[in-house]
Amino acid sequence: MSMTLQDIRKEIDRLIDVGDEKALEKFFYERFSEFPEDIQKKVLFTVTMASMQKQASDHRIQEIQTKGLDAMDKLSAFKDSLLKAE
Repeated sequence: MSMTLQDIRKEIDRLIDVGDEKALEKFFYERFSEFPEDIQKKVLFTVTMASMQKQASDHRIQEIQTKGLDAMDKLSAFKDSLLKAE
């Protein structure tokens, strides 16, 4: 059964209100082809951008962790050299 745009909007609002992310994801997956084309494009753009931002964020976190470990190694080596100098 095809849903009207108003029905789609009401169901999305209901799922958001109850906080059921899994059901919302399932709804989008099952009903995506029923969305108007402009809405489909907006949804795809939003999902793509969110994914790219998460990947960039994950990469940045990894860089920070690597730099932090490098700094700890350097501090440890510096501490060892100070202890040897005593």
